[in-house]
Amino acid sequence: MDKKKWIKWIGVTMTLAIVHALIPHQNLMLHIFFRLGYLPLIIYAALHGGKKAGMIASIAVSFVFLPHFFFVNATREFMAGTIAALILFNFTGFFVGVFKESLEIDLSRRKQQKQVILTTDVNRQKVLFYFDDTPLSLSTAQWFGTHFNSLEISLTLFSIYTKEGEENAKPAKKLLPTPFSKDSIEKRLHEIEYVLINNGFLPEKIVFHIVPRPPMKLISEIVVEVAAQKGCNLMLLPKHEKTKSEEFLFGDTAIQLLRKASIPVLAVKGTQEKTV
Repeated sequence: MDKKKWIKWIGVTMTLAIVHALIPHQNLMLHIFFRLGYLPLIIYAALHGGKKAGMIASIAVSFVFLPHFFFVNATREFMAGTIAALILFNFTGFFVGVFKESLEIDLSRRKQQKQVILTTDVNRQKVLFYFDDTPLSLSTAQWFGTHFNSLEISLTLFSIYTKEGEENAKPAKKLLPTPFSKDSIEKRLHEIEYVLINNGFLPEKIVFHIVPRPPMKLISEIVVEVAAQKGCNLMLLPKHEKTKSEEFLFGDTAIQLLRKASIPVLAVKGTQEKTV
């Protein structure tokens, strides 16, 4: 929040505090009514300056409010309400400020995504192909190779395998429903490479990248990180057909990537049993 807004905020707050202080102590109901007047001021500061401004405003209001603890005719209920008001002031400043900052981050991310434009020359893409150990991955490679075969496309074949001994771990069931061994992934990788080369892709334009699954990390998060590291501007992956209950329990990597990725995502839909 800039200086002009802070000056206005201080002026309004002090005016409210002075009017509030001039109210006779006996009129407790009017004091309770004016007590609520500080909340919009705290919310205003938090919405314009984030968490830091919200906390500064709530602490400042708390100090302004301290004299009300020394009212001669204050009842226990009034004192309890005053304490509750102080707690409410600080919680409001903090949580509204956090909401404001998270909203700004989300808007910034959306703005970046809008600026990402798929180049008109599809044949010059740097593609990250995330595949798993299913027949659909091979069918996805065949489909992509048939429709986008070009000598200019650079492909990174990326996959994640499960380390030995982790196949039965609970996190693996949560984040990676089917445990893929390194040997099976490498076998699928070479099958996909063979399909792509047969469709006109240059071997020197195809690179491999397989990694073990980090514990307690979503596949979609790993794919986004690798795409950024490799400087890719297009993601390719198979989209498995799942029921609503399967999506709820295990998640769906394709859907998660559509939400998280800042580059275009090409998901090829199908089942593990059927070709595309």
